[in-house]
Parts: sequence; C-alpha cells; structure tokens
Amino acid sequence: MSSEHRPFLQEGSLIQYKSISGRKVTATIESIDHKYNSCSLHYEEKSKDLEGKERTRVRRELVALDELHFSMQQSKAAPCEAEDNLVMDDWQHETADAPLDWIEVDQEVDYYRCNGERVRARLADLVPEAGTCQVLYTMHRAGVSHRRSAVLYLAELWRMQQQRLLPREYSELTSRARPLSIEEVERRGIIVDQLESLLSFMEKRCSAGGVIDGWRCNQSGDELRVSTINLYQVCDWIIKPFTKPSRCSYVEAVTNAADSQIPKWFISHWWGEAVCNFIKCLQKHSSVRTLQAIAYWVCAYANRQHELGQDLASDPMESSFLKAMASCDGVLLVLDSKATPFKRIWCCFEEGVVTLAARGLLQSHKRDGAALRELVARYGRKESRSPLLLDIATVSGEVEMLTDGLTHKETLMERNVPGRGWEDKSDREETFPVDLVEYCLDIDITKAEASEEIDKRRILNVLAGRCDPNGEPDISHANHEIINQSLRSLFAVAMWRSAIQRRRKSHSAQLLPKLAEALRRDYTRTILHLHLSGLGMMAQEDLQVVARSFHTLKQLQQLHLYLSWCGNLTSVDELGKALAALQHLQQLHLHLSFCKNL
Repeated sequence: MSSEHRPFLQEGSLIQYKSISGRKVTATIESIDHKYNSCSLHYEEKSKDLEGKERTRVRRELVALDELHFSMQQSKAAPCEAEDNLVMDDWQHETADAPLDWIEVDQEVDYYRCNGERVRARLADLVPEAGTCQVLYTMHRAGVSHRRSAVLYLAELWRMQQQRLLPREYSELTSRARPLSIEEVERRGIIVDQLESLLSFMEKRCSAGGVIDGWRCNQSGDELRVSTINLYQVCDWIIKPFTKPSRCSYVEAVTNAADSQIPKWFISHWWGEAVCNFIKCLQKHSSVRTLQAIAYWVCAYANRQHELGQDLASDPMESSFLKAMASCDGVLLVLDSKATPFKRIWCCFEEGVVTLAARGLLQSHKRDGAALRELVARYGRKESRSPLLLDIATVSGEVEMLTDGLTHKETLMERNVPGRGWEDKSDREETFPVDLVEYCLDIDITKAEASEEIDKRRILNVLAGRCDPNGEPDISHANHEIINQSLRSLFAVAMWRSAIQRRRKSHSAQLLPKLAEALRRDYTRTILHLHLSGLGMMAQEDLQVVARSFHTLKQLQQLHLYLSWCGNLTSVDELGKALAALQHLQQLHLHLSFCKNL
C-alpha cells in the first residue's frame, strides 16, 4: 500500500469495510502492523440463527493493508454509518474457534478477498498461539500476474472452508457440500457408476420423447434429448455450472474417496458423440475386460474447466493428457459412426503416442517431463510396466469392440486349448461395422482439425520428435505416416476374417484388397496375429493375398498365423516364399491342422 494512503489509517478510525460475508459494515481499526503490512479491525454484524432469531456478533479480522484499501475504495461513496446485515450463510453457524488439526503450512486453502472473490491460496505461515495465519495467492489481471498476501484469524479461515461450494440443485450427483481436492490431474479418473448417475440425473428431467425440460443447445437453440446430448452440451448444462463456485473438476465434485478415482484406462474420444453411447462403450469395455469398478480418465471430467490453463500445457508432451496416459494400463478409443476422432488432432495425438511408443519411435530426453520418460521406459525395460494397450469401441446398434490382444477370459482359453482364445476373439470382433472400417482405412493425422490451430502445430511437431513445438511442422515427416499406417493396419488385421466371410455381399466385395494394402504398407510392424481358422469359405487365392502382404513387413519379428480347418487350401508354396523373405523373424507359429487338401 502506498504511503499516500497511510495517513487515513489510524488506530481507532472508523472505516467502511466489506466483510467476509460480502456486506458493507462500519469497522474500527484496532491496530496497524506495518512490518507485516496488515491491520486488525473489528465490527458488529447481525445475523439470524437457525431458529430465525436475530443476534449480534462482534467479528475481528486481520486484513492486509492493500486489501483494506481496495475495500475502502469499493465503499467510498457510502456514508460511514452502520447498517443492518441479516445474513444466514452455512459457515456462520460454525463455532468461533477453529480446530488446529485440519491445516498445516503449505496447504492449499480457499480464501475470500474483501470484494467477495474466491481464490486458491497457499498457507505461508501459521501462529497457533495467536490464532492467526498468513496466506499467499496470485491474481491475474489484464494478462499480468500479481502476488498478494493476507493475514487473518484461523477462525475466519476455517469458516471460509466451510462455505458450501457445490450448488444444491446438483445434489443428486454428489453427497458432498464441498469438493474433495485431487491436485494431480492424472489421478482424476471417473467410475462408470458416476457416469451412470450423470445419465440418471438427465433422465429424471425428461418429458415425453426424452426431451430434457428447459435445456437447449447454446449454438443452435434446439431442444436437447437425453439420447443424443453430447459432451459439449453436458459441459454447458452440468459440468461448468456444477463446478463454477469451487472451480474444481467434475471428478473432485462427485468423489468421496480420492484413491478410488485413480484411473486404469485412458479414454480417447470426440466430445460430439452421444453421451449415452459413450457410457455404453465404457460399460461394455469394463465387462469384456472383466474390470471391477475401475476409473477411466476422461478429459472433460478430469480437467478443471474453469482453470484449464493449470491442467493443459503449451507442450502436448507436458499436458494432462500425456500424464494420464503414462499412469494408465491402456487407451480405449471410442468412435462414432464416422470415425470422427481420427479427424480431431488431440485424439490423433493420443493414438499417435501409443503407436510410436509401441514401435520404439517415441523418444525422451533428460529435459522431458517424468510422464514421457516413464512412458518410453515401459517399452524398453523388462522391469517396467507393460506397454499401453489400445482398445477400440463403437455403437452400431450394440456396442462393438476391438481389443489389443486377448482379454483375460480369452487368455485362459488359449492356455487350455492353443488357438481357442484367438478364435473366440475373432468371433467376438467379426461384427465390427464394415462402414466404419472404410473410414479408418483413410486415416491421415496431418489433415486432422483442431479448435485452436496452434494445438495442431504443436502436436504434429512433438509427434515428429521436434524440440520446438511451435515451429512450422514437417507434414511429410516419417513419424506421421508411420502413425497413419499402423492405425490403418490395426483395423485391417481385425477385420480380415470378417472380410472373407462377407465377400459375397456387394458392399464388402472390395474390402479384402483394401485390408491387404493397409497391412502391406505397415513397414514398421514387428508382431502380427492373424486368425483365419475355421473359415470353410476361405479359398486358395485368399491365402495368396495374405502371403503377398508379408513381403514388405521386413521388421516382423513374431508371426502367429492360424489356418486350421480351412479345407479349401491346396498349397502353401507362396506362403513359404513370403516367410523366407522375413529376415528378422524370430518366432513363427503356423497352424495348418485339419486342412485336408494340403
């Protein structure tokens, strides 16, 4: 506070002051401490108790001088006389004495400035014997950050923490009056039960036809239906208003135990898909993978929507997305009917990281963050966690799913009867929609879109391994094409069996050549599982297509090819020639049992 204001502040002076309840009161300055740039004041405040009886309380506060000056400026035009303050906030029914076991130095707390603004502050000093403390916080004004401090009584700080920060109209979503802080964004996963509660919350507000009463799209003005409402709209109508008073994440608002929110799977998706379909995909995934009450990391629910600058970073490799991926067991990609996530740059970043890491092309340096270094290490050290899995789910009438490798149930089958687990997996995945695969065979991450153009520039640069994420990206960089090829190949292998079965249908007649081309271009692939056992309609020319796809896979180290019970096969000569060209092949599992014409 500048010296020109200090002559007006003297012990015993009456001033207009905005109290912590937001009311203007007449306060008396008791003492001024220039060493700590603070003063002590007291004032009378009237309130009503729970029975409605009026009472008068004397309140004392320690206030930073700059805060006091701001409050005086706000009240400058008002006459200096007392006024009745009939307030009834939850926190004013707390006892005057604050417990001391709830707080410690360096803890983050809520602090309400004299103008009523809530900020997150750090407890810098604590004097229990005097019942006082000092908090530090940062204010952002016109792009400039200002460090501020305040000295106040512990009892006042305690009451600030008790103020209800979660709006009552959303009480169906949580049993809490205040959010439970989870500072590490990568630990803010959401449980399927919590998503089901969100869906139930919307369903209870529906009229005939599933229209949510009073809810309209902010862009189009159209009525919102529970069957089609997307995450953009849920964010507008639930997440942001629900979390605005506390500026927390949705997960922090609904959880009762922070440990239960630690995610095991990361979700990559587009916000424009129907939320009800999104929830169905997670329900199906947890069932197929036999995951019990695990949490999924979903950006909209994990990030603090009112403070995105804290959770997002200018370098995608330092973002909350990468931190969360590094802490998870796998990534679940949720696709809509047009594979829109492959047209969104952040989704491409997530799949690109998994792909490059699996191919040993994701690099880290000492200057990189711990999350990236840990993720890279998972693919290079035996003692590290297993590599990230990549599963894919979509809704096409029912939920259809492609899994990276075998599920737990299928693994047990494979141990008991070799080939049985992979056969079960092929049967489960053969109904994956062909039309969606057609979109996926044209993936090109360099054509993906971004809400902010700078995000696309940065993502393409970091996927290319460039140190400067803000430079002009090299669209033709090899890493970009490797990501495209590996993702196309993933769908090609998964749909190969189904393509042979559907070959007689006109819309699927040309699918097999497209799948073969996608696999043939996946030059960096090191492992291949192709299960075609039991296909009675598989012809000799189908095997030739498979064999020709192998010629370009020069980096292949493991090949598992299942051809048992394919009775129409008459020769494996061309297959043998293709295998001979695989110079890096270390493991070969070739199943030809019960091929009666060989």
